[in-house]
Amino acid sequence: MSNTQLPMQDEKSAQAGFSKIYAESNPPWDIGKPQPPFIAVADQVVGPILDSGCGTGGTSLYFAARGEQVIGIDFVEEAIRRARVKADERDLHVEFLVKDAMTLGT
Repeated sequence: MSNTQLPMQDEKSAQAGFSKIYAESNPPWDIGKPQPPFIAVADQVVGPILDSGCGTGGTSLYFAARGEQVIGIDFVEEAIRRARVKADERDLHVEFLVKDAMTLGT
């Protein structure tokens, strides 16, 4: 296997790995706001939003503040807990759910 190919993680090991990151620190991707590409297209977004892998809710909360209906899902309970706290602090309504996007259809 070349070093550009990564082995697939199974769902449980991925969930355990991400849960450990959230338990031990603030993940480096959690920058307190949406990633720049989402901001760049925000004016083009119309309709309800499903933020899959929402983490602590930066993107979900950004769009909710713009008046959009948003559901955020993540399979890490701590990430969803933090997202709900942020929503409460900002008085924004986002439905945050602990769900795995890879198993939504099953």
